[in-house]
Amino acid sequence: MSQTPIRRATVVAATAALVATGLTTSIGAGVASAAECVQSAQATKKSTVGRTYSYVKTVTETDAAPGTLVTYETVVSTSGGIPYLQSITDYPPAGFGAPVKATVKRRVIGGQETAEFTPVPDGSGYKVSSTGWSMNASNPVTLNMTYEVPDDLPVGTAVTSGGIKTTGTLSMDHSLKDALNVCFTVRNANPGEVVSGSLEDSGLGSSEGQLSSTGSIADILGDTITRFFENLS
Repeated sequence: MSQTPIRRATVVAATAALVATGLTTSIGAGVASAAECVQSAQATKKSTVGRTYSYVKTVTETDAAPGTLVTYETVVSTSGGIPYLQSITDYPPAGFGAPVKATVKRRVIGGQETAEFTPVPDGSGYKVSSTGWSMNASNPVTLNMTYEVPDDLPVGTAVTSGGIKTTGTLSMDHSLKDALNVCFTVRNANPGEVVSGSLEDSGLGSSEGQLSSTGSIADILGDTITRFFENLS
């Protein structure tokens, strides 16, 4: 249905008002300082066979809104030899649910390959495993675990994860549960996330009104308000 001039003017004015008010200020980061919230952490372990294993865990988002996704990346590398990494357990922040996705990038003939794996509960963490992922000094193993941020976290909260645990050959059984604690801060959802979440709550899938992440704030709000007025007709 086409819009009348009065309706178009109303939409433009309402969109401008929303963009100029608190909706745009909610995009900012949380209140935790850099000293309180570390995005990446590293640890090393010496093996009984003279090798050094390096572990780096990073959360890919510095800040995230409740209901959105964050990914924890763990890179395991070795100083030499060809050990086989058999499992990695990731310890997410307390209160997080099971991962929504897990991938492992590992060494294969001719280079490296990434594949999805199904994590299983392992105490307070989630584990992926195999008969053994081959690694060498040039080819580490990289685990990515993606979780949904719980809806009940207050804005400004510094969300700290646990570390990891590994098993493998050549003395790779290491627990770093408290050594690789990384953190992000909770922020308000931005307008695009709010509208997308509302559409999902209303049962609109990707083929029905899913908003593009590349749309501007004005486009997103204008489209939503236009639909509102059309529904009043």
